[in-house]
Amino acid sequence: MTGPNGTANLAPALVTYDRQGRDKLAIVGFSKAHRDLVPYADPSWEVWGVNDAWSFMPRADRWFELHAPWLYEWHLRRARGHLDVLRDFAGPVYMLERREDIPSSVAYPFEAVCAQIPWAARLLPDGGRRSDPYLTSTIAYMLALALCEGWQTIGLWGVD
Repeated sequence: MTGPNGTANLAPALVTYDRQGRDKLAIVGFSKAHRDLVPYADPSWEVWGVNDAWSFMPRADRWFELHAPWLYEWHLRRARGHLDVLRDFAGPVYMLERREDIPSSVAYPFEAVCAQIPWAARLLPDGGRRSDPYLTSTIAYMLALALCEGWQTIGLWGVD
């Protein structure tokens, strides 16, 4: 793959998963106003969950827990059994780093995603830009990955 002016594109490649022919993605957050309206029963939608939303989600294909271990392991911040759910989850569990005790965990592909989304660069007060991305929530990281993967339809439920 080549970059601008025919130069080699050294951006890390994204690991892709079998989407089973689906081109519609549901990203689910916690807002009670519409989180129950996700098309869970429609198999044409892939569903991504976050943190401990498994407590109300009947199905998910990928999971995102992008917090530091001290936070998601703390029983006062996550629903009881959170680590067990992550350990037993059949699909990929995106985390800051892969964990041996969570077999389907994968490190979130920060470098690959950031290389593909230059629009996420932070603007500095002097008008310059920083090279690190301005993604400030797990939902933002989920959206960035979805855009990099080329989803044709992205729906947000439970996100205000």
